[in-house]
Amino acid sequence: MSSATGGKPSGMVRAMGGSDIDDRDFERVEVAAAHTLDTMRRRRTVRSLTSDVAVPLRTLVAVTSDISAQVAGLPLAVLFLAANVEGLAPGWYRLDGDDSFVPVSAKLEYVTESWPNANGPAIQLVLAMDLRSIGAPEYGALAIRAGRAVMGGWMTGLDAGLQGAILAENSIARWTRLIGAKPFELRPIVSLSMSLPSGREGE
Repeated sequence: MSSATGGKPSGMVRAMGGSDIDDRDFERVEVAAAHTLDTMRRRRTVRSLTSDVAVPLRTLVAVTSDISAQVAGLPLAVLFLAANVEGLAPGWYRLDGDDSFVPVSAKLEYVTESWPNANGPAIQLVLAMDLRSIGAPEYGALAIRAGRAVMGGWMTGLDAGLQGAILAENSIARWTRLIGAKPFELRPIVSLSMSLPSGREGE
């Protein structure tokens, strides 16, 4: 009787493209991913963040670039509060199409009330859905894409030494007041808050 792998030796499996993969290939992948996996184990989502330590601008760029690449072409707006980022004045910014940071006229407050305004995370990034550009059937799919993008940005930040927390964002009234968006045009979906551990300077 042929096996599920087409009669190949036990140490071989067939990839989707039809080529054979040796068990040793998986071992090499595991070794290559060990750093990221270890980072995730040691720096899980935290609920205590501080803006005491400035985040290097290049670290913020790495996180936002990763998220931008995942939501390119989608009716999703990427905004973030920079409470303590090297080279950026404190305030809210919008990520433009060319990955540049455009200042947004808004109060320097966190969108969620999970952080005390006096000492919250160094960065709070928010993905918001442009409700003018979508219909109801697309809402769920876009929410999933936004979640994936934020998870990718979170992992990029972890790899750079940040700590972070991903929060569902439902405070629409607070968001509207801070950002100045008209009701029902931009709906926040998910937020990513990140900081360097207290006492650690940016590399």
